Amino acid sequence: MGDIFLETASEEPKQDLENGQEEYDDNRRSDHAKRIDERIKQIRELLATKNKRSFRKLTAKQASLIRAASHYLLDEGDRRLYKKNARNNSLQLVVAEEDQIRLLKLCHDEMGH
Repeated sequence: MGDIFLETASEEPKQDLENGQEEYDDNRRSDHAKRIDERIKQIRELLATKNKRSFRKLTAKQASLIRAASHYLLDEGDRRLYKKNARNNSLQLVVAEEDQIRLLKLCHDEMGH
């Protein structure tokens, strides 16, 4: 009986993952998580355009964004964003917002059971 459940549980999510994006009600996300995602978008844009040097007189918000961006690295080859880990100098992948639900579902379905 356990085999039937495992086959059913593992087949359905794989089909969902192959079809692409998962729908997720954004209202279920906290305001804090939404602010973080917005900040990550700003950091990615700043690093991609490298326009942090074009500011003549920085506002407090611009200075804060540049300071935050100094803790990230945008790989110019694959366009992936990484956060620098200050403790051990490693890089941590920042999962793009559009891939977060798909990745969480994959980890849960393939490793969580």
